[in-house]
Amino acid sequence: MQEFVILKAFNVNVHHPNAPVIKEVWWHPPLYNWVKCNTDGSALGNPGVMNAIEVAHSKGWNYLWLESDSQLVNLAFKSSLIVPWKLRNRWFNCLELTKTMHFRVTHIYREGNCCADKMAALGINVDGFYWWDNVPPSVQGDYIIPLLAMSLVFVSNNAHAKELYPIANFYACERIFEYFTNCLGFLVGDSNAIYNFGRPLRRCCQHIDKLNILVQHRTSPMFICWCIQVMVKGTTISLDTSRIQDLPLMCNTTLSFPISDNMDCSK
Repeated sequence: MQEFVILKAFNVNVHHPNAPVIKEVWWHPPLYNWVKCNTDGSALGNPGVMNAIEVAHSKGWNYLWLESDSQLVNLAFKSSLIVPWKLRNRWFNCLELTKTMHFRVTHIYREGNCCADKMAALGINVDGFYWWDNVPPSVQGDYIIPLLAMSLVFVSNNAHAKELYPIANFYACERIFEYFTNCLGFLVGDSNAIYNFGRPLRRCCQHIDKLNILVQHRTSPMFICWCIQVMVKGTTISLDTSRIQDLPLMCNTTLSFPISDNMDCSK
């Protein structure tokens, strides 16, 4: 305030910065009967975007929704001049393929494209084209968050679902979602990926301790189980029984709440 008074005394005009604009960023699921492909922003400089179009065409996916966190990808569909010359012929072929299908391309902010960013990082260490049938452990956390968000929206707009999953419980689960996500990669036990040399991450063990503290402070163990069940049910995630048994041993702790491979908290 003192500096402001001094500036005014010398007739110095203060140019205040504009207030930041806060935008809500959502990843939206594909439309019915459509296939959606999210790509990383760096994909314009490599065959990533073109691979998506070519794979969709080869598999007969005639309804393709391509989404990227780079505006350049969107602009490339309007002007091919920004595509690197060595990829331009292939790019023209892909443009012709899009004319044979129902096709749309959209932009998404990086905050809503975390899965694609993580997958792009994995792709750097992979030679050639590689197809994952299951979500890699290092991407599990970013994969589950949009599903949880969609579940929350579904419950908030569905009267029957509100009776089964009270909306207040979803908000109460927020901290548990945050903590347990750090252990999903280890508990999935994906044999096709190296995940911290077969051990849980340090932050996983730290967050297990935090969940145990919640139990000590009157959070019901069954409520924590219910929150984890909400995370797992309805997804392709399946917890590995042996990893569940190894988790407390490797973290040198105990589990104050029940978890199992089928995550059925009613039993």
